[in-house]
Amino acid sequence: MKDKEHRQPGPAPREMPRVLRAFRGPERGFTLIELMVVVLIIGILVAIALPSFMGARQRAADKAAESNLRSAIAAALSYFVDGGTFNGFTPAAATAAEPTLQWMTPGPPTGDQIDIEVASGTDLVLIDLSRSGTYFCLSQQANSPATDRGKSTVFANINSVLSCTGGW
Repeated sequence: MKDKEHRQPGPAPREMPRVLRAFRGPERGFTLIELMVVVLIIGILVAIALPSFMGARQRAADKAAESNLRSAIAAALSYFVDGGTFNGFTPAAATAAEPTLQWMTPGPPTGDQIDIEVASGTDLVLIDLSRSGTYFCLSQQANSPATDRGKSTVFANINSVLSCTGGW
């Protein structure tokens, strides 16, 4: 009887889990299969979105290079209108016409530079390197109002008036 006197009031130890369940309410949770299905769906969505995002970055970098070349050809043509020739269209003269661009010559451009590859008489070739690794060029040919454009991953494929073709 002494054991019963020292005992705490309440349910017996075997009844404790049932009492706790009643106190907490019905247990609700996700099974392992349900969690794995959710992780699988998220993985599929990432696999679909990631290549699209990477393609968008490359297109944006290419469009930035094309935009820089459009600004550059406008500066070069304004220089041509003033003198009737592209002779003397150097990085210094180009900077005076369009100071927001970084001009250089000759050779492959790096970063955000515009290469004045050919500036002779009525011939002009401007080249820019996109952050995607593609070279873009614009060329103005003698006695032609049209501007040709081209692109390549190899600088030597677009560094002359005749090779700057193919469009963007």
